[in-house]
Amino acid sequence: MAVQSNYRYALSVSGDTVFDVVSFRLTEHLSALFRLEIEAVSFEDSPVFSDVIDKSATLTFFQDDIPVRYVNGIVSELIQGETGMHRTRYKILIEPSLSRTNLQSDCRIFQHKDSEAIIRTILAKSNVNRVNFQLVKPYWQREYCVQYRETDLEFIQRLAAEEGSYYYFEHTADTHTLNFTNHSATSESLGELLYEANPAGDRPEPAVWRWDYREQLHTVTQTLRDYTFTNPRYNQEHNTALTQ
Repeated sequence: MAVQSNYRYALSVSGDTVFDVVSFRLTEHLSALFRLEIEAVSFEDSPVFSDVIDKSATLTFFQDDIPVRYVNGIVSELIQGETGMHRTRYKILIEPSLSRTNLQSDCRIFQHKDSEAIIRTILAKSNVNRVNFQLVKPYWQREYCVQYRETDLEFIQRLAAEEGSYYYFEHTADTHTLNFTNHSATSESLGELLYEANPAGDRPEPAVWRWDYREQLHTVTQTLRDYTFTNPRYNQEHNTALTQ
């Protein structure tokens, strides 16, 4: 039975400061950085910020004292708030280690490398080492590829989009892994979701209680054109129709 009193949360952060979770908000999307915003309190009113910032942190979800989910990342922001009678309030932002790539930009040239090799090179700069490529079809080798005044994250996302790939994160108690894939068949199936229009009361299992339906216009045809001076008469134009 899914009863509110059966759930609790615990935050594990590097350093000597112990934080108790008051509330949190987790935002996740495919091919985007997740954001875990936590409001917490602690008996410590003078933490060493350098012991926490850019260090690993994990929020653990318990049900009946059994861990059922983890969200692991790095602390990208720590805000110290007001101090009361006994405790001090804090706001903590946890993001994936991939967020470091959004803090630096570069101009680089890559030759005769595929997108996986290029992405791994960029990620290594920011110490993003737990990376997994689950590809149905291997990436094609690029004769000439340029990163020009893009952040490393923008460059990685552009390469992934050009390859028809998306990325997501998997979490454990002490780390998280960045996964790239170019086919939904490689992702885990979650099965059916229960929709419960009336969220009041106890439920035998977790359920979706709110959802939105949307329709919008989108591109249906894509055309790529190029030119080579070695064969100027060659018509380098390719068209493809995008299916819904």
